[in-house]
Amino acid sequence: MIKSDGLKPGDKVTVMQWGGVADGVVKQSTEDPLLKLGPAYLLFLGPTGDGTLSGAPFGRFEIDQNGRLQSVYPSVWGQLPAVAALSGQTIDTAMLAIRAALAAAQTPPATVPTSPP
Repeated sequence: MIKSDGLKPGDKVTVMQWGGVADGVVKQSTEDPLLKLGPAYLLFLGPTGDGTLSGAPFGRFEIDQNGRLQSVYPSVWGQLPAVAALSGQTIDTAMLAIRAALAAAQTPPATVPTSPP
């Protein structure tokens, strides 16, 4: 599922990240581990205003060999409610939960009377 203007399923997206490997030494933020080549990821990204997309490390999940989402750094980000809710879910179950949350966010809140009728 891609919810973005200008992107559609099958489009390629280049992902850039702070850090890398120099002279055999890994340079990375302790709370933002480097993506690995090979695994599939679910990334929550948003537009930055210059045509690129950006995302925080807690919005990044690796899809494991059983098709379940795993936070890229559970000891730091795993306690966040959204991360905890998605971690361990299959991609299909996660997509249903995400769609439901998006639909709920678009529903206007119920009005509460400010004075008795």
